[in-house]
Amino acid sequence: MAKTMKLPSITLPTPMTVFSLVLLTYFLVVSGFVYDVIVEPPGIGSTQDRFTGVVRPVVFLPGRVNGCWVMGIQSTKCHRRKQD
Repeated sequence: MAKTMKLPSITLPTPMTVFSLVLLTYFLVVSGFVYDVIVEPPGIGSTQDRFTGVVRPVVFLPGRVNGCWVMGIQSTKCHRRKQD
């Protein structure tokens, strides 16, 4: 008689594990973490002065709609972490 080999069985995750993974994914998408990882929006831009050649930081990036929101959101996140 030939021996039959048993295949390893895969068990289904518990409902609490599935709920936790769905909740974590939802939080990462809604909080903007996934967007920040994919797009990597700059918080502060820079511009070079035409006369002196000095590079200066610019918070409001010209030509970027709502570019200032990135800096505001990041500062709010840091402020909240310091309070906790």
